[in-house]
Amino acid sequence: MRGYGNIRLWPMLAISCLCAVGLPLHAAQRLDDSASPRQVVSTIAITDGQGNPLDGMRPPTEILLQYGAIEYRLATAAYVGKQARVYFVIPPYIPGLQNPAALLAQWQGSGDFRDGSARPGTRALVWAGMVRAPWLTGALQLTYRIDPRHMQRHFGTGPGIEPYFEIETQP
Repeated sequence: MRGYGNIRLWPMLAISCLCAVGLPLHAAQRLDDSASPRQVVSTIAITDGQGNPLDGMRPPTEILLQYGAIEYRLATAAYVGKQARVYFVIPPYIPGLQNPAALLAQWQGSGDFRDGSARPGTRALVWAGMVRAPWLTGALQLTYRIDPRHMQRHFGTGPGIEPYFEIETQP
């Protein structure tokens, strides 16, 4: 087996490379948010891209779905004492969405959470630091910007967007 050297060294080399580029060694885990005060969230405004109410007379080129402050309470007891990063994740599959570029989630954070934005299939950092308590709390004032030309029509329902949170601990 000339040229491959000692095969047992490959796992150590792979771990060394991960450490060298600063990637976390611990995979992201989904956080439990079932203790959050509001399990069902309703839109407070649905407007076109200029903030005008939809009138049905002309098709909008952009729809804004605006929500009030959505409070979250994330279970972090298993991570107390660890350095961590928490991400807000927009799932890759949104019913009725034909192109992920047609949806942008934007938010202003309060409490422990940062401002940010993400598209379907991506995640954005909303918190980083030492986990000091069994609960991480905060709120996101969330707006979805949607290009309706890339949405299938669903009568009586809005897009089924169910974001969630992930945590990564740092070595």
